[in-house]
Parts: sequence; C-alpha cells; structure tokens
Amino acid sequence: MFTLSWQPPYDWSWMLGFLAARAVDGVETVGEGFYARSLVVGEHRGLVSVRPHLPTHTVQVSVSAGLLPVAPACLAKVSRLFDLDCQPAQVAAVLGHWARTDRGCVYRDRLIRLNKACGRYWGNW
Repeated sequence: MFTLSWQPPYDWSWMLGFLAARAVDGVETVGEGFYARSLVVGEHRGLVSVRPHLPTHTVQVSVSAGLLPVAPACLAKVSRLFDLDCQPAQVAAVLGHWARTDRGCVYRDRLIRLNKACGRYWGNW
C-alpha cells in the first residue's frame, strides 16, 4: 500500500462519477469511494486501486504483486490521472474573482486537464 497526497478542495465524488461514466468494461471499475483498473507497464501486469482518505488529504494506492517492480511508474500514472499535483490555491489566485464566486471552476479546470491527459496518458496505461 502506498500513500499519495493532494491539496483540497477536491471533489472526489465528482471525479469518481466522471471516471465511472467513462469506465471501460473489463479494464476499469469505479465503486463507492474507490477506483481500480488493470494496468500493463512494460512486461508487468496487474491491478492498481485508489481510495481517497478525505480527512488526511491522501489517497491509498494498492498495487498488485505483478506491478510492484514498477510501482513508481504506477504511482506516477495515478498522480497524473487524478491531477494530484494541482495546487488549487494557486489556480484560484490566477482565476481571481471567478474562482471565489464559482468554486466549480476549479473542478472544471481539472476536467479540462483530465480531458487533455486522457489522450496523452490513457493511451499509455
């Protein structure tokens, strides 16, 4: 089990709902409070599952035995998929008044990044 951190605010229920609506049968599973998918990295195959822990602003990432030799690559993919490096306060500072009056714009910004990331990273999963 690995732990990655994220900065609030982060609408995990929205993000998991977004991924659930687009989940590929037999590849991805999204349930109440978790995301899992099969993954191939080089010659290594296995399952990665992600479960947010809201009180600590972390996600618990499980990597199956077949992926342990490439765990850092798996964690990097999880971080990119969920945009865990995003600094919402910096985004809000740039967006100014719009971010303060429409908190959803922070999440739409992530959606835009996620859509861009899909073409770049999901093809490499």
